[in-house]
Formats: sequence, C-alpha cells, structure tokens
Amino acid sequence: MNPYDLLGYLLLGSFLGAVGQGIRIIVGIKKRFDEVVPGKSLSNLLDGKRMGISVGIALVVGAIAGALGVLDFVGTPMTKETVTTLISIGYAGTDFIEGFMRRTQTPIS
Repeated sequence: MNPYDLLGYLLLGSFLGAVGQGIRIIVGIKKRFDEVVPGKSLSNLLDGKRMGISVGIALVVGAIAGALGVLDFVGTPMTKETVTTLISIGYAGTDFIEGFMRRTQTPIS
C-alpha cells in the first residue's frame, strides 16, 4: 500500500464521519425547532461553537475509522456498506465521545 492510498482512506473517513455528524446536527436542529417556545427564535437555541466542535470530533473519529478500515479494505473496491459504515461511525462515535465529555464536565456536589 502506498501512502496516497492511506491518505485517501483517511480523507474519505474524515469526510464521511463529518457527513454522519451533519446528519446528527440536522436531527438535533429539527428536535430543537419542534421545542421552540413562543418568543424565542431557533437561532437563540443553537450553539455554533458546539456544532463546530462536534464536526471536528467527527472528522477525527472518521479518520480513525478510515485508518482502521484500511486493514480490511486493502485491494478491494469501496461498497455502499463501507460508506454507510463510515457515516454511522461518525454519527455514533461522536455521540459517544460527546456524551462522555458531558458527563465528565458536570460538577460533583
């Protein structure tokens, strides 16, 4: 395997991980939109910084998944299942990491 193949898998994994996180963000926005109370706009309920961090985490998670996937996909063409798996890893992996981070940030009283 040459370095360009590895780089390709890393970039593809990063991109598809970000796509998975984008799907998660869209679902979250829809959920927030349904919860909007009168007098508050949706833009007041969204946190752009948090969304940016989430996409950054998804890029890293997807890159790791892409790198690990290289072991299984060397010399084989990409399939729909591979793409779906990388998107799912970006979605679920970021959800797991953010849930873990949220728990460790809450003060213990």
